Amino acid sequence: MSVDLEKALRASKDIIYGVYNFQGFKDYASTYFVTSECIKDYLEAHEFEKNKALTILSGGDQVFNLIFSGVHEIDAFDSNQLTYFVYYLCKAMLHIFSFEDFKKANLIFTSSYSSFSSRFDVIEKVKPYLFEEVYEYYRKMLEFSNGNPMICFESLFYSVSDKDFSRNNYLANEESYKKLQKFINDVNVNITFADALSFSERLSSTYDIILLSNIGDYFSFINPKFGLKEYQEFITSYKKKLNSGGMLINYLYKINEQYPIGKLPITREDIGINNIYPVINPIFKNTGEGYYLERRLSLK
Repeated sequence: MSVDLEKALRASKDIIYGVYNFQGFKDYASTYFVTSECIKDYLEAHEFEKNKALTILSGGDQVFNLIFSGVHEIDAFDSNQLTYFVYYLCKAMLHIFSFEDFKKANLIFTSSYSSFSSRFDVIEKVKPYLFEEVYEYYRKMLEFSNGNPMICFESLFYSVSDKDFSRNNYLANEESYKKLQKFINDVNVNITFADALSFSERLSSTYDIILLSNIGDYFSFINPKFGLKEYQEFITSYKKKLNSGGMLINYLYKINEQYPIGKLPITREDIGINNIYPVINPIFKNTGEGYYLERRLSLK
């Protein structure tokens, strides 16, 4: 996989200048440093084989949690190419930072109160563990933003708070963090830039677990015609890539009677109430929150 550094820099400057309003599923868009879904809840709640996984890349939390869970090989994909830089920065920080310093560095990069020097100090500390283009991306973006009060470097990322860390198994405590550090280099992670709607057609592998984040119920933001039929077709296209007994998860932020599934004009009954599970620590408690899970039947 290759990344075009100059194109990424140009697109990132446009994001900072406000040229790109977030619409989702763009080649370059603001990126999560820490997950907004309760990965901890569903990985703890279900048993699954741990040989191979397919997941959204995002900022890397899905990958890190799968490694923590014992998965041996991971294919990660995302339409947003800026996830590449966030993932490799977080991975580099995992190599040398303590549990508390790792969390602090995440806050430094996403907070509007952070200084140029504090952010630059982070990338200098982890530079030996960064690909050259990743280091150059952050160096150039920080220098571009430095000293201009009208430019907000942190607009490249979604904000992070202390409570966000609790959604991850590997950040449950210092012992869990050290466990991930121990195994972070033992797992082969393959990254691909791809459109989630068509990527399943390109897959030649099959998987024990597939994590689709909330993209299955988010397509209606970019396509008002995306409804129940399209949702089911999307889920089915990935379910076909499951190994026998494998499980697929699509996160859902609004699942109670008052709200439809995200912006989809469907209800939880439409997609199968027996396939929807609540989470222990929801973000949006007033709307209901959970995840859609479907398994591929085991061969007898």
